[in-house]
Amino acid sequence: REPEQVADWFINKGVANVILTLEGEGAYVASSKGASVYLPAHQLDPIDTTGCGDSFTAGIITGLTKGWELEKSARFANTVAAHVACGLGSQGILKDFNATLKAMEEWPLKGVK
Repeated sequence: REPEQVADWFINKGVANVILTLEGEGAYVASSKGASVYLPAHQLDPIDTTGCGDSFTAGIITGLTKGWELEKSARFANTVAAHVACGLGSQGILKDFNATLKAMEEWPLKGVK
């Protein structure tokens, strides 16, 4: 229930970076270098969350392989998972990298105006 405490536990065990998904609320990202951030989920009405966790992981990997910082990679991962949640099955409305990148910047976030 307390992402900060969970992340601190892992960091104290030597983990360099911790990414915790918070279901429909977004993600919490923490680094052993001291940086941490809550990333809100996109504001949407999910249809099917099958595959959202796997797609989030794929989004993180995609961002990191592109050389992005951890926070941007997690933002992209949130958007990938949101696309998946917007349709039936594990593909949802996920189309391609560029459409997902555009949605990352344009889709509204929960609690952000």
